[in-house]
Amino acid sequence: MKGILVALLIIVILPTAFSLDIRGQQASDNVYDASSETTRVIVKVKEPRGVAKAVAKIGLGNSAEKNSRNSVILDSGIPSFMASLTDEEIEELRNDPNVEEIFIDRPMQPTLDVSVPLINATSTWELQYSGYNLTGQGQSICIIDTGVNYSHPDLGGCIGEGCKVIAGYDAYYANTLDVNIMDYCGHGTHVAGIAAANGSIKGVAPGASIVAVNAVDPNNCNVLWTSNISSGIQWCINNADTYNISVISMSLGDGTNNSNYCSDGTAAYINAAVAQNISVLIASGNTGNYTGISSPACVESAIPVSASDDNDDIASFAARNWMVQLMLPGVSILSTYYQNSGYAYSSGTSMSTPHAAGAFAIMNQYLELRGITRTPSQIESIFNSTGVTIYDGGYSNLNYSRIDLYEAIQSIDSVVPNVTLDNQNGSYEIEGNISLNCSVEDTDVISNTSLYGNWSSWHINQTNYSGYNDVAYSFVVELSEGDYLWNCEACDAFNCNYSTYNHTFYVRPDSDNDTIIDEFDNCVSIANPDQNDTDDDGSGDLCDSDDDNDGIDDGSDNLIGNASFVNISNSSISLLNISVNGSTNLSQIFTNSQTIIFQDSTSTVMEFIYDFASNPVLNFASVQIISQTNVSANGFVIIKGLNFSNFTDKKTVYMNKTGTSTNRICVKDQEIASLSEMSSSCNGANEVSLICDGTLSNGYTCILINSTTYKITGLNYSGIKEYTYTAPQSGSPGGGGGGGGGGSSRTAECVPYYKCDEWSDCINGYYRRECNDLNQCNSTDAELIPETMLRCERQPIVKKEVKTESPKLQETGIFDDFNQSLQIASMPKSDMSLLWFMVVFIVAASLLGIVLSFLLPNFVKK
Repeated sequence: MKGILVALLIIVILPTAFSLDIRGQQASDNVYDASSETTRVIVKVKEPRGVAKAVAKIGLGNSAEKNSRNSVILDSGIPSFMASLTDEEIEELRNDPNVEEIFIDRPMQPTLDVSVPLINATSTWELQYSGYNLTGQGQSICIIDTGVNYSHPDLGGCIGEGCKVIAGYDAYYANTLDVNIMDYCGHGTHVAGIAAANGSIKGVAPGASIVAVNAVDPNNCNVLWTSNISSGIQWCINNADTYNISVISMSLGDGTNNSNYCSDGTAAYINAAVAQNISVLIASGNTGNYTGISSPACVESAIPVSASDDNDDIASFAARNWMVQLMLPGVSILSTYYQNSGYAYSSGTSMSTPHAAGAFAIMNQYLELRGITRTPSQIESIFNSTGVTIYDGGYSNLNYSRIDLYEAIQSIDSVVPNVTLDNQNGSYEIEGNISLNCSVEDTDVISNTSLYGNWSSWHINQTNYSGYNDVAYSFVVELSEGDYLWNCEACDAFNCNYSTYNHTFYVRPDSDNDTIIDEFDNCVSIANPDQNDTDDDGSGDLCDSDDDNDGIDDGSDNLIGNASFVNISNSSISLLNISVNGSTNLSQIFTNSQTIIFQDSTSTVMEFIYDFASNPVLNFASVQIISQTNVSANGFVIIKGLNFSNFTDKKTVYMNKTGTSTNRICVKDQEIASLSEMSSSCNGANEVSLICDGTLSNGYTCILINSTTYKITGLNYSGIKEYTYTAPQSGSPGGGGGGGGGGSSRTAECVPYYKCDEWSDCINGYYRRECNDLNQCNSTDAELIPETMLRCERQPIVKKEVKTESPKLQETGIFDDFNQSLQIASMPKSDMSLLWFMVVFIVAASLLGIVLSFLLPNFVKK
C-alpha cells in the first residue's frame, strides 16, 4: 500500500504563529533573541535514538527544563527536535557525530492562505443566499482516512452535537468494542483541516461539519484494507440523512496506474453512495504517471482529483489521464496536525482531494438553498466548465480544470432582481430636493442599487450588503422645473435588472413655500414665502381667514389650535390634553390672565399663566414637546415654541423621576432642539444645576413630589434633564522617587463657598436675597448655610458673605523633614524668642552636667 499516506515532511508547532521548513539555512546564519540570548533551531539527527542523546547532551533531560527552554520533540517520522539554544550549545551539537543538520526555526505564513483564495473560496464566503453565507454550513463531509484529531481547536476541540466533528465511525474495529476515531497517524487530521478547518487556519468550507471515519490500523499507518474502506463508505451512506452527508473524501489509493475504468472491492459501495447523490472524491495517486491513475479513483462513478501547485502548474507527482477533470492545490500545504494544536506541511493528491471536497460541500449548500438538484457528475461538469484551464502539454496533452468556486456558483445563479418603482407615475413634485423610491426583491443579497434619470446627474449609487428579499431604497436629487423620466437598476452578486417601465414626474415651482404647487395654489403669496398652513387644509395661512379651523376669524382669535396641534411625536406623552381655566373648550375668545395646563392623561406636563390682554397670540401649532421618561434612562423634557423671557409670569414644568443614580436637575433655559445641546455635567452656557429641595436658585426652584415627579418653576424656555452631580474634590500629591520612597494622598472634604446677592427692600415684612454655593457641595449643615430671608425688624448685613476655606492637607512622604524646617524658619518672633531661650537653657544644663561629672567624684573622695 505504498503511496497511500503522504509523509509529513517537517512539523513545527508554535503557540501563536506558524514556523515552516527552512532546509538549507544553517544555524550559523542565526539571529539572536536579544532578551534571552538564544536562538530557536530545529536539530535533525541521523537515527531516532540520537534524539535522546542530543537532548541529554545540552541538559534538556527533564520536563521542567524542556518547558523553560521551549523545546519540542518533533514526531514526524524524521528524528528531530526543536529548542531555544545558546551559541555554545549549537556549536556543541554541530560537532556531535549523531547530528546531521541544524536549521533556524523561522515564523512564516500558512500555505492554506494561498491555496484557499486561489480556488476563489474566500470570495465565495462573502456571498449570501436567503441570508446564509456560502461556507458549507449545514453540509457534512465524510472523511475516510486515519481518523481525525477532533481535540484540535481549528477542528472544534470536541466531538458530537454542536461540534465541528459531529460524528465518527471506526471501520477498522467495527466488530469489537474498541472503537475510536482519534487520529494516531496524522494523515486524516491534515486532510480534515484542508476541507473544513475554522480557526487560525481556515479550510475551503469553514462552515461545514466533519464526519470522521477511521479505516486504518493505528499500529500500522501504512495499510488501509479495502474491506475497512468499504465498511466506512457504507456507514456514511447509512447515516447520510442523519448528518446531511453530501460528500465523501478519500485521500487514498493502491499506487497502481489504471488507464481505463476499474472495479475493485470498493466499487459497489462507491456506486451506491453516488446513487444516493453523495459525491465521492478520491485522490488520483502520486506516481506522476500521465496515462493512468490509482484505484479506487478509477472507479467510473467516482470523481478522481489530481494535484497542481500555487502557480497552476501540474505537480510533478500528480497521476492523471483522460478520466481526470479536476486539479486542486496539493504542493506544500500547511494544515492541522494530529498531535496537540500544531500544524504540519504535506504534499500530494491527498491534499488536493479535500480542497475539492470543501468546494463540493459549498456547492451543495447553495443548491440546497436554491431548491436545485444536481448529480455529482453534473457538479463535476460545472466545476470543469467554469474553472481555470491547465494544459498538460508534452505529456497527456489534455486540458484539466483548477476549480474556481466563485465562477461555478455564478454560473448557476439565474434569478435576477425584481425592481419596482414606488413613486406614483406622472406625479407633480415641488422643485428642490425630491425623493425617488424603489423596492427590490431578490433571493440573493442586493449588492448595489442605482438611480437613473434624464437629468445632468443621471446616476447615483447606493450599496447594501445586508438586505435580501424585499429592500427599499430612497434617492434624493435636487431638480428645477421640468419634465423627467427615471428608473432604478438593482444588482445582486451575479445579475442586474431594471424596472420594466420608466416612470415620469413633473417638477413645478412653489413660490410661497406653502407645499402647494403654484399652478394648483389658489392663494400664492410671494410676500411671505415662509407662510404656514396651520390646519393642513391646503390653503396657506395668508389666504386662510381661520388658520386653526375653530370657527373664529383670525382677526379675533388670540389662541390658535388645540392639543392636536402640539407636536408630541418625539415625546413619551400618549395623549395630550390642554385646559384653559379648567375648560378644555379652546374654541372661544380669551381675555385677561388665564391658567393653562398641559396634561398627559391625568399627570400634569406643564402649567403657566398667560395674559391674553397684553401678550401676542398664543399659537399651539408652534409648540413641540420632546421628552424621555423610560425607566431605563435618565428623564428629560424639552419644550420648544413657548418663549416667556419677556413675561412676568414664568412656566412650571413637571418631569418624571426615572434615573436611579441621579441627584440633581439641570436646566438649560434657552431654545434647544435636542438633549445633545445640553452638557453632561451641567456646566454649559445658560445651564443651572438645581437641588430639588425647593430652594430658590438663579430664579428657579425644583422640588421632588412623592419621590416620583420633579416640579421645576421659573422657566422662560424649557430644557430640563436629570443628571448625577459629583462634588469637586481636592487633595495633595504623593511623594516619589528617591530610591522607591512613595508619598501618600488624602482627599479633602467639600467645604461650601457661598456667594450672596444684596438684600432686597422690605417686601411683605421680609428682606430676601439669593445665595449660591460656588463649590456646589450640596451641604446640609445649617451653620454653614447663610440666611436668605430676614424679618424687616432685623437689620440685614449688606453684602454679607460666608466663606470657608478648604483645610490644607499636610503633605507626607520623603520630604516631611524639609517641610518641618520651613515651618520652624517661618515662626513668629515671640515663638522664636521662646525657642532661643530653650536652646540656651539646654546648652547651659549640658555644661553644668559636664562640670559636675568632674567635681562630684573628687568631692566624694575627700
